[in-house]
Amino acid sequence: MSTHITIGVAGHVDHGKTALVRCLTGVETDRMKAEKERGLSIESGVAPLILSGGARAALIDVPGHTAFLKHTIRGLCAVDLAVLVVAADDGVMPQTIEHLNILSSLGTVGGLVVISKNDLVDAETIELARMEVKELIQGSFLEGKPVVPFSARTEAGKDAVLAALEAEHSLARGKRTADPFRLWIDQVRQFPGLGTVVSGTVLGGELTKNDAVDLLPQGVRTRAKSLEIHGEQALLASAGERVGVNLHRVPFSEVRRGMLLASADTLTSAAFLNVELRMLPPHTEPLVNRQIVKIYLGTAAVAAMIVMMETAVLGPGEHGLVQCRLSSPLPAMPGDRFVVSPMNRPMVIAAGRVLETSKVKFRACRAKPLLSYLHALQSGKVDKILPSLLNRHPYQPITTDAVAEQTGLPPEKICEEIDRGIASGDFISLGGPGLVGKAAFDRTRERILEIVAQALRKDALRGDLKIAEIRNKLPDGTSDGLIQHALAGLCREDRLITEAGGYLMPDVSGRLNPGQTMLVEKLLDVALTAGITPFTAHTAWRSCPHGTSKRDVEKLLHYLARQKRLVRLNNDRYLSLQSLEEIMDRVRAAISGKGHITANDCNEILGYGRTGALPVLEYLDEIGFTERRGNDRTLVSRNHEDAPLRHACRG
Repeated sequence: MSTHITIGVAGHVDHGKTALVRCLTGVETDRMKAEKERGLSIESGVAPLILSGGARAALIDVPGHTAFLKHTIRGLCAVDLAVLVVAADDGVMPQTIEHLNILSSLGTVGGLVVISKNDLVDAETIELARMEVKELIQGSFLEGKPVVPFSARTEAGKDAVLAALEAEHSLARGKRTADPFRLWIDQVRQFPGLGTVVSGTVLGGELTKNDAVDLLPQGVRTRAKSLEIHGEQALLASAGERVGVNLHRVPFSEVRRGMLLASADTLTSAAFLNVELRMLPPHTEPLVNRQIVKIYLGTAAVAAMIVMMETAVLGPGEHGLVQCRLSSPLPAMPGDRFVVSPMNRPMVIAAGRVLETSKVKFRACRAKPLLSYLHALQSGKVDKILPSLLNRHPYQPITTDAVAEQTGLPPEKICEEIDRGIASGDFISLGGPGLVGKAAFDRTRERILEIVAQALRKDALRGDLKIAEIRNKLPDGTSDGLIQHALAGLCREDRLITEAGGYLMPDVSGRLNPGQTMLVEKLLDVALTAGITPFTAHTAWRSCPHGTSKRDVEKLLHYLARQKRLVRLNNDRYLSLQSLEEIMDRVRAAISGKGHITANDCNEILGYGRTGALPVLEYLDEIGFTERRGNDRTLVSRNHEDAPLRHACRG
């Protein structure tokens, strides 16, 4: 049960809506001079009502005349419950049907029907009106709800109306405080000493005095200087409450009805809305592709072109997917409901629900993935929506917050589906960057392996492949988070090797040309000649035939190290595998004799001093042959026969 609810009082003109509100609350909602003179409502009026259980409600008395349809829709755009008023002497009239359609279209889910003016007719007429009402509401959200006879003059039925409202309120789910704060502005006033005050119903979330808010679609940043709820100052306004907000330093001339207040940095405006649209009875005229209509969303009313996605025409009672191309952007959210009227007549002909906001025009040639996603959104099932969303942009991870923002789904349901998908292996969590589908993740991994292998096979002497080169060959839009996660996994599995920020693939290289092959043999001879003394690329180059490029020698030495035919130390000096085996034999013998060695012992063991020996000892530590404890090194008690081969990671 919600603490705060909004109740729309709707019905045909002169059927007694305002009199009902006055009887229930003591508030006269017709306050304008023109309303009093004409005896009808022009603007929506608001009156507070405290139910017997203590819950606070706001009654919205909307105009019943067709000429004021825009104000009617604005008044009904945020109601939780409805009171449909039908005069006993008139029965169901055109605006009765229209208002019921509007309420149904905007997602109202509870309420009652009041048969008013009972004091003007006999019991038989009241019963006829009741029968007509029950036929009208059959199949609607009011089917099975109370139908209460009432007279504003005698107040007969007042207690029954209040009891029905109390019962309906106990069933109302209300609005979510967990959502971001949003409020469609339906009143704008100016007060001396205060400035601009806007009013509306809080659609979701909470607003605290002095909170930063954005005024949309203009994007003006301001703050809530003060709050007022039903004439009383407040520090907090919650979802479902009617509130007046005093805007800090926003001129009265820059605000109008149809704008929206939202928590700072939570919402932007969109010029294109991808929606599901349903034609309403009893209208018989079809809606055709690229027709210009008027869209009523929240308290905003804008012209829009209807672009059909699946068919060229929507006939009576039909529904389909369309894109609304708005004449001016709206701060809409997925799940928002709206109604549609022709440009030249005040009547509602269609109702819709926003599936997603978009920055691009619909094109039939790119329709397939979009339509698949929109159909998933229509289902409302998170287990269909989330995979479809991930497939739509497969190489761009998405977070839980982004899924909620794009789909309008409750975050808790999204988290449940994400946990299930990760457990089943359907989704891959990248941590901070978000979530991707497993198929896209696997494709990215395999493509990275192909890229690295192709580059290495093309040039046997090339060094590691940098991440920028890999990124450039992946599909456009592939995120860095996905690339980094895929690379890290491939390295953990030893399918790739990382070196100095780049990547290599074990046992993958190109073919050497004859000249390179001859030079390789020369370098291996140099390595054997050097024995257990590490040598540099410069030393090797000086032993090569005249005209040999030093850079080519460096590349070939790197190549031989990657091929596990030489050992590369961390000071860019090299050893042959045979020399390394001899060094290991000498070190093993020395440690066996005295229990440990230090770098100072290497002059005696290897024939060169501490500076030259340290890289050799560090390499032996690295491959797990020795273990350093302080300045001492001891043998690690396990088999080391394959130790030289493990140096491929430093190719």
